[in-house]
Amino acid sequence: MSRLRFPRVDDFGFDVEVCVGDRELVVQALGAHEHFELGNGTPSEVCASVLGLVRDLLSPDMRIREIRSRGKPFRWFVESRNGPAWQVEAETGLLVFNYLGKRSERVYQNRQLPGRTHRAG
Repeated sequence: MSRLRFPRVDDFGFDVEVCVGDRELVVQALGAHEHFELGNGTPSEVCASVLGLVRDLLSPDMRIREIRSRGKPFRWFVESRNGPAWQVEAETGLLVFNYLGKRSERVYQNRQLPGRTHRAG
């Protein structure tokens, strides 16, 4: 498996990684991940979808909200900016975690690229 990694630039951001396998590409960010099967569309369409997601994850238009139990992460929400609000695009979670532990939340956001929805004033 081949990997392409875009490292975070500060403690508020997160690494984004594209893993290329024989049948799929996987975009990973913290515990969140999305699978893109190579048989779903032409190779250029699949690559455009993958690189579009990577581009958005590297901008302030997307963020990852991480939920923790007793300080250990167990659920991740990939969210996109929808005007002043945030909309959940995907959710990834662990099946086994400390259900009774005290919950906390942390939000991560990259700023390597400008957002696509950014409008010059």
